Amino acid sequence: MSCTSKWEAIDTLIDCLADTPEVTDPAELKREMYARERLMSTGLGVGFGVPHVRLASVTNLVMAVGINDRYLEDYTTLDDSFVRVLCMIAARDDQHVRYLQALSALRPLMKDIGQCDLLLQAPDTLVAYKILCNSTKLQ
Repeated sequence: MSCTSKWEAIDTLIDCLADTPEVTDPAELKREMYARERLMSTGLGVGFGVPHVRLASVTNLVMAVGINDRYLEDYTTLDDSFVRVLCMIAARDDQHVRYLQALSALRPLMKDIGQCDLLLQAPDTLVAYKILCNSTKLQ
């Protein structure tokens, strides 16, 4: 991605998820994703943001990943770094366990600086997808 702000990056991923069959109400997805982000930043640290919601209008858990070409300086994290990798998760409102599993599956990648660097340098989406799958339990 080549976004210049947190909200532009979030909108880009919302648009990706809105095109999936799992999201039946794109307007609700956007409204609730914005509400969640305004409640508290989903910038977790080491350059990762994980905007996430659970909604009745989502039929099954779905994720979109964006790697921005520069750090988003208005998207701060718990460790006061800036976000460059966004992993947006939307799940059905009763998928609490699966939702938490998806969130926790990202932790190994976030702790492995070498894998993070590989992800940031991925030349295309297929390579980035393979790095994500190999570094996490997301399959």
